Amino acid sequence: MEKHPGLRDYFSTQPMSVPSGVSGRHVGVFVKAPVAGEVKTRLGRAVGMARAAALYAAFAGDVLETVARVRDAALWVFHAPGEAALE
Repeated sequence: MEKHPGLRDYFSTQPMSVPSGVSGRHVGVFVKAPVAGEVKTRLGRAVGMARAAALYAAFAGDVLETVARVRDAALWVFHAPGEAALE
């Protein structure tokens, strides 16, 4: 049995191509939706799943704010399908 069924659906078998006309430096960040019980689960066992999810959201926000300040670089945020409304 596969450890994470359906996980392959999130990844393309084709190499990612950068749109034409885009050059220079790029920074990519991979994030998950901050859903209690799905992120920071080991921490959640100690502090509660809702609190762990809130911490994850804060951590992800800090990372995005930091990389957004990288000069002359395009920021790419990657997430699983269906998680377009990450808040």
